[in-house]
Amino acid sequence: MTPERLLHFEMAGFLYSLAAVIAYKMLSGGIVLTGLLSHKDGTDNDDDDPELAPGISTGRLQLLLATIATGATYLTQVMTAKDGTMPDINRNWLYLFGGSGSIYVVEKAWNAWKSNNNS
Repeated sequence: MTPERLLHFEMAGFLYSLAAVIAYKMLSGGIVLTGLLSHKDGTDNDDDDPELAPGISTGRLQLLLATIATGATYLTQVMTAKDGTMPDINRNWLYLFGGSGSIYVVEKAWNAWKSNNNS
């Protein structure tokens, strides 16, 4: 077995173990997920999007989904790499992740501006 192949198995074992520990902690309550998607500044989304449950931040939701999609795609590329090198990140995923973060920041700024003008 080549050293690259051994390192690949070691890396895969570490990542799967880490994922198992995180999943266990989330399911057992060691990692608290309550309020993960809710507004932290006391604002609500009643007028923004009536489809969502009250208190859910659309910016947090889309940032979480973009993070999961980008991370899963890159992890898949790492696991399928044959030559033992880290793959390059596709620019489209960087644009998605950067745009997602920008949308989140704009939503936070908008909510702060709106709450200051209503006071």
